[in-house]
Amino acid sequence: MLCIGSPLTAWLTSRIERRKLLTATLAVMALSNIASAFRAPDYASLMIIRLIMLAIGVLYTPQAAGHRGP
Repeated sequence: MLCIGSPLTAWLTSRIERRKLLTATLAVMALSNIASAFRAPDYASLMIIRLIMLAIGVLYTPQAAGHRGP
């Protein structure tokens, strides 16, 4: 999923400011980690949360790799 999704999401989010996109994806990643640790009552809901985390990782990876800093 990463090798197919990363170029696609990089293209789809190319008009969004990179710093805002990275901040938003890290915030969603942190919230989903908290949700998986404290709010997953069963394995099925944990898997759904982990799939959301995978989708956010696919979005984050190409943006972070192309970021040159401030």
